[in-house]
This record gives sequence, structure tokens and C-alpha cells, in this order.
Amino acid sequence: MSVKILTDSSSDYEVYEIKEKNIEVVPIAVSFGEEHYLDGVDLDKDTFYKKLESSSEFPKTAQPTPNEFLEYFNKAKENNDELVVILLSSGLSGTVQSANIAKDMCEYDNIFIIDSVHAVTGVRMLVDSAIKLRDEGKSGKEIYNEILVLTTKLRSVVMVDTLEYLHKGGRLTKAQATLGEAVNMKPIISIDELGKLYMKDKSLGKTRAYKKIIKLFKSFDIDTNYPVYFTYSNEKSNCEELVKKLKAMDIDVDEKYMYNIGPTVGAHLGRGTFGFTMVSK
Repeated sequence: MSVKILTDSSSDYEVYEIKEKNIEVVPIAVSFGEEHYLDGVDLDKDTFYKKLESSSEFPKTAQPTPNEFLEYFNKAKENNDELVVILLSSGLSGTVQSANIAKDMCEYDNIFIIDSVHAVTGVRMLVDSAIKLRDEGKSGKEIYNEILVLTTKLRSVVMVDTLEYLHKGGRLTKAQATLGEAVNMKPIISIDELGKLYMKDKSLGKTRAYKKIIKLFKSFDIDTNYPVYFTYSNEKSNCEELVKKLKAMDIDVDEKYMYNIGPTVGAHLGRGTFGFTMVSK
């Protein structure tokens, strides 16, 4: 018996990382009109953002089906493996629900499904932590218990640079988006205890947004046993500037933990988004 780790493509791992970390990833479907793709399989991040800018169709995402999960679950059952499954927030997607249906179909107890109540770098941080525990020889149940606790300690904040995609995705009316763009409004978004996105603050202009994000960053009691992860959508410069500003304040952060948001969440945020995920004490 060995411990395997499965996540979904909202974790935004690159292909080489999936191999290096010895994990499996179930892809989330992305569609532009009648063009259908699987995130990370036949649609990489660069291609996605080019299509997002050029296509007249707003992309739609679809959770993996129970049968897609069942393939991985049956494999674990056949090999008598323990499978730790860490997935995109149930507040944002039905992916967790699909996995739970598949577990009932599989009838195998050693499948441990975790609702990350988070997205992108939050999911990645949980998976990276699970990998570390796996490599330390922890059992699937032990990893499950520790990661469940960690989900309650994650804190994420991002600034959305354009309101265009929040409008296209139905999260803002056309009037709200037009007015917001006219005054250069930058929503500052976080995620609540139910794993749903909400507007934590807003700022008129990017300069003020940096100040507000840094103030929020400093308000958290950071657990330094975990690195701070930074996230950006397509354009890295905003995120690099945030790291630069934090370093100028002698805050110990590392730009190597900087990750590009993929299609699953990038479809709703658009280019230029940036922010951070950390673990609080």
C-alpha cells in the first residue's frame, strides 16, 4: 500500500511539476463556444490568455464528472493504495461533489477527499503540504487530518486589474463595470470560510491598491513554517512589484513562489490580477 495524491487542474501545476512531485491531476473542462478543451492537457496558460483576449466567446468551465474521478479511484482500489484528493473549493465549483459521488460508486474507504475551500495558490499550497507529509511517511488518514486543519488557516487576497471579465462572467452588471472602469476601480478580493469569493475592499487606482494589499498582508499573523505564495494572471509585472514592495519593508518573501493562474479561475479574473496566499498561525 502506498499513498497517492490527486488534485484538479485549478491547482495550476505545470506538466513537469506533476511528474516531479509524483501527483495526479484531473483536468477541468474549458470551452470557448463550440471549442472544447481540457485545462493543462490541450490548453496551456499562454494559449488560454491569447484566446481570452481574442475570442468573442466568453470561456465556460465545467467540473470533472464522477466517472472521470472513478477512473482514478478504481485504480487506487485495485492497487490497495490510499488516495488523498485535494480539490477546488465547493463554493466555486461542483468538483468536490463529483468526487464524493465517485467515491460512493467505488465503494472504497481509503479515499480521503478534501474540500480546499480555496483556489489556485491555496489549492497548490495544500497539495505541496500533502506531498511533504507523504514523503515523510505519513498515512493517507494522517495527511487528511493535517490538511483539513491547514484549510482553516489559509488567507488569500488578490487585486483584479480589469472589470471586463467579472462583467462577462455575470458577477458585475454592465453599468457597474462601466462605472468602475471609469473611476479606475480595483476590486480587492478574498475568500470566505465557505470558500466563496467576496470583495474585501476596493481601491481607486493600482497605487492605492498596493497599499491596501500590503496593509492586509501585514495584518495577518504569518506562520513562517510555510512560504508565502504569490499569484498572477498572465502579466507577471504587477506581482513582481508587490514582492518588490514587501522586500523593501524587510518582509521575508521569495519571488520563486510566484505562480500563474490558469484557465479555471483566470476566465473570471482576466489579465493583470495579482495577490498572495499565506498560512496564518
